[in-house]
Amino acid sequence: MAGGKSGCTGLQAIGGPGTYYAQVIYAAQARLVAEQALYPTSKNVLILLSDGNANATSAHTPGASTTSGTYISTLQECHRAITAASAATAAGTRVYAVAYGAEASGCPIDTSPAITPCETMEGIASSPSNLFSDYTATGGTSSCVSASQPVTGLNRIFQVIALDLTDVKVIPNNTT
Repeated sequence: MAGGKSGCTGLQAIGGPGTYYAQVIYAAQARLVAEQALYPTSKNVLILLSDGNANATSAHTPGASTTSGTYISTLQECHRAITAASAATAAGTRVYAVAYGAEASGCPIDTSPAITPCETMEGIASSPSNLFSDYTATGGTSSCVSASQPVTGLNRIFQVIALDLTDVKVIPNNTT
C-alpha cells in the first residue's frame, strides 16, 4: 500500500453502530453557550460531518423512549436532529452541515413524514450556504449536491468553511 500503513483499520465506532446526532448537537450547543459566557465577543460555530442517516436503536440510546416523540426518543431521529440544529441556529450559532457520502435513502425511523439523509443534512445547516456535500464519498449519491457550495472532497470543503469563518479587513494604503 503506497503512502499508507498496511493493516490500518481506521477509527471504530465505540459502542457499536448507530447514529443519534440530536443529542450531540444539543450537547455541543450547551458547551458553546457556556464558552461564549466566558468570551462574550466570540461567535459560535458548529460543524456536523455525517452521512445524515440517524439510525440508532434503543440499545444505542439507553433510556430513550420507543413510543414517544419527545427528546430522547428513537422515533423521528433525523427530524429530531433538524430540530436540535434549528434551536442552535435560533440561539445565534452558525451550523454547517457536511453531508459525507449521504445516501438517497435512509433515516429508517423517520416515516411520517419520510426524509432522506441528504434532506436531513440540508435541514441541519443554518442556511443553504452552510450545506456542503461530498457526494463522491463512498455511499454518496449525485442527487445530494449543494447548490450553494458545489465543492467536493473534505480538504476543499473545510478550506471553504475556514475562509467563510475568516474576517477580512480592508486596510487603507499607507497604514502602519
